[in-house]
Amino acid sequence: MAEPIHHDLHSTLAPPADAAAPPAATAVRPALRRERLVLVAVLLLAFVQGITYLLLLPPWQHYDEPSHFEYAWLIAHDGYNWQTRDIVRTQPANQQRRNLRLQIRDSMIEHGFYRDIGLPNLDAQRVSIGFPAFEHPPTYYAVVSIPLRFVAGADFATQLYVARSVSLLCFVLTIGAAIGIMRELTPPGHPLRWAVPLLLALLPPFADLMTAVNSEVAAALVGALWVWGVVRLLRLCGTRRPAGMQHGLALTWVLGVSLLALITKNTVAVLVLLLPVVLLVALWQWRGWRPVGLLVLLIGLPLLATLAVVGTGDAQSWYRWNGAATQAAATQARTAAAPVGSTVLQLTSDGATDERRLIQPLIQPDVWGLAGQTVTVGGWVWASEPVQMGGIGIAASSIVANTRLEVTQQPLDVTTTPQFVAWTFEVPADTQALHYVFTLAPPETATQQAGVQVFLDGALLVAGRFPSDTPPVFADNAASTGTWGGQPFTNLLRNASAEQSWLRIRPWVETTITSVVSVGWGRSLSQLLASLGDPARSSDILVRYVGLAPIEGLFTRLAWGNIAISSPPILALFWLVTGGALVGGGVWLARTARQPDTRPLLAIVLVLALALLLSWGGMALRAFPQISEGLVRPVTRYTFPVAVITALVLAGGWWTLAPARFRTATLAVLVGLVGVLNLVSIGMVWMFYQ
Repeated sequence: MAEPIHHDLHSTLAPPADAAAPPAATAVRPALRRERLVLVAVLLLAFVQGITYLLLLPPWQHYDEPSHFEYAWLIAHDGYNWQTRDIVRTQPANQQRRNLRLQIRDSMIEHGFYRDIGLPNLDAQRVSIGFPAFEHPPTYYAVVSIPLRFVAGADFATQLYVARSVSLLCFVLTIGAAIGIMRELTPPGHPLRWAVPLLLALLPPFADLMTAVNSEVAAALVGALWVWGVVRLLRLCGTRRPAGMQHGLALTWVLGVSLLALITKNTVAVLVLLLPVVLLVALWQWRGWRPVGLLVLLIGLPLLATLAVVGTGDAQSWYRWNGAATQAAATQARTAAAPVGSTVLQLTSDGATDERRLIQPLIQPDVWGLAGQTVTVGGWVWASEPVQMGGIGIAASSIVANTRLEVTQQPLDVTTTPQFVAWTFEVPADTQALHYVFTLAPPETATQQAGVQVFLDGALLVAGRFPSDTPPVFADNAASTGTWGGQPFTNLLRNASAEQSWLRIRPWVETTITSVVSVGWGRSLSQLLASLGDPARSSDILVRYVGLAPIEGLFTRLAWGNIAISSPPILALFWLVTGGALVGGGVWLARTARQPDTRPLLAIVLVLALALLLSWGGMALRAFPQISEGLVRPVTRYTFPVAVITALVLAGGWWTLAPARFRTATLAVLVGLVGVLNLVSIGMVWMFYQ
């Protein structure tokens, strides 16, 4: 027998939680009482789940937990300056920090942290406990510091568990927010009301992180509150009732949480980019405008905003590096003096920046083929006036995306006439990253005069030794192949003659945004945008360093990534569950779009889908640009600010795919499977540390 029609999401939305009920409905019905008991049970189970993981993981065995704890401890003990928004760096404070790290390291040794990686150098002057967390906003750490003030005399393992208890509270509150979101989205009695929060609570990686000392915990909670507020606002505006206190409170909620997101972490701050969309959709809902009006607004206004922050004219596949991000001029210039084609690369001096560089990273398979080999680097160079420039060369590293690339280049005295130059370099045998470098001024010289322009055309990086006194003959204006000294060659550089153009971030945007939100160590918005315009290299990075790992990370990989299920059949099941859910989501959307009176729900789904895309896409983008930020592998925890939406897709997708009479049973099976996975994960963690 089919379920009642109110179990179809597209049939109706839940009435606002505080809507006035008719007199006949004032008494709490048995079904609603049972539902409330179920939801309370979900919260209790989440608390038990959190306590389990809090105690199960030994001290310091979460992602960068020692560094995150250090940050909170320093705030608790006057080691943070709220005026400068930085840790105190006086000599006494430095000694305090060193003593703290020594005690944390001793606790790490005591609890077996180094058992598989070997002890660090105990005599080193600089005490390292992992990557410092001080670049993150202090909001989460300030909250964690409150209970730490009351346990200052306890051993550090005990203090760590006290700090973890704050994260445990955030975990339970996040599950509570998931319940609130589903109560806004679904009618009373709908099985998704309990399935989504329960599924989220039982996901092992989510419970693992949410009971750690890590600012991602706060990002997940703030993200859930942001989604809840957005859904609430859009629901109220969708009723088209006169604007009242409920609307004002919902709008205040969204704006307040958006501000909180900006001071919590960049993984949740990215959701604030959707705030204009949320406000537009809310206004559209409330005013009852035609869909075409919303379409014009959603396309027109973002387009105008994009034109304000993004320009054109940068050379495709060339990345701004070391000062070039602030160059106002485009990196591509059109000139009749170009030896190859009609466009060239350009760098300009502003009289204040010591150095500007353009860099082109080679695709990694090409790098492996060049390791230990001889390469010839060249190109035509000249300037707007005679000047000494940094020249051209290579930057190599034995580590992918090394933060300290060793640059080998030849400074040049150039004139206003294009001159062909070339050198040979020996690529170190252990090279994992290789880049072509074009430099305006070497670090050793004084800053050039403002307005000086240097140009490069027909850039070359070729395997083998070729004559430096004879220019090559290119087969086309792309400078990709040709003959050189009677030998055929293939240029390993992409867009070597700068004929293809790409977008560029305007310098004021780069400066303004990075002063508010970090885009990651060593990254810049210009480099990330350049990555999007470099499909050959970006697709290789996506396959090699992203792949299906984020999907696996949604279900497995615990304890700083040390513990994971690696069985291919189980991994295939994870992919099947995710793929099926996405298919089900598409089916639901196609069905709902054809139903009458579904505009309020579709408006909410539009915003939730954009949030999901922004968060998961941002997670994948963390693999880029792989130049000098260090190798950062995209991991699923960066998407936890939209974890509730992710759980809704998983549960809702399979709920849609199932026949109507088996939908509740399908959700029960899905949650049951995740519960079994959770028990297996708990057992794996226990055995690993025994």
